[in-house]
Amino acid sequence: MPERREASSWPILMASMDFESDKPPKRTQSAAAIAEAVVEDADENAIDDYLESMGQDTQAADRAARVLEQIARQKPALLAPYIKRLVPLLYSGRDRVANACGIALFELTQVAPAKVAKQLGVFRERFDSASDAARNGTMHIFVGLCRASVTYQRRLQDVLERAVIEVSPQWLLPWAEQLLPTLKGEPYAEVRAHIAARLSELPMPQAQKLANVLGFSKRPLA
Repeated sequence: MPERREASSWPILMASMDFESDKPPKRTQSAAAIAEAVVEDADENAIDDYLESMGQDTQAADRAARVLEQIARQKPALLAPYIKRLVPLLYSGRDRVANACGIALFELTQVAPAKVAKQLGVFRERFDSASDAARNGTMHIFVGLCRASVTYQRRLQDVLERAVIEVSPQWLLPWAEQLLPTLKGEPYAEVRAHIAARLSELPMPQAQKLANVLGFSKRPLA
């Protein structure tokens, strides 16, 4: 049986995992079930076909992305040979595809961080101009790399500082919740300071949650 992995808690918009059909009488398989068969057979041809479909500007891209995401959750190591194909798809402009690629590359940081880190130049270059979905996916990858090694924290410190300074207030809390626990030493101190400086930009309920994440007093903010 394929390896089961805990679902990521990253706060990005996710589409339904079930295929939609224009023909209600026809029964369809869920993306998870399709992925399970691919994982069980280690079917490289199927993975290649899904990646090819994800590069199209059609609904087929979104359907393929659902399956690929499930493959990543079940057995991410199967996708290690395809990292160089996943990266451009992350920035291809389709939100559902970007979500799937972000999750897949995050999962790969847990099993093959050095291979993902070879693409750091691309992630850094594309981060600022990326769509919201691709930017969140990239931050997801950064979190995974920071979790994997202090060395990656140092290499990413400048882009992480800039990211939390420039991100819209709605994403500041979820980014802080995911990122800060992975950091240590100077990267932690500097990123935390930039986040704390923006506390007043959030509505009170979110500001209180962020204050708690930052380790401030548990007393309600004034």
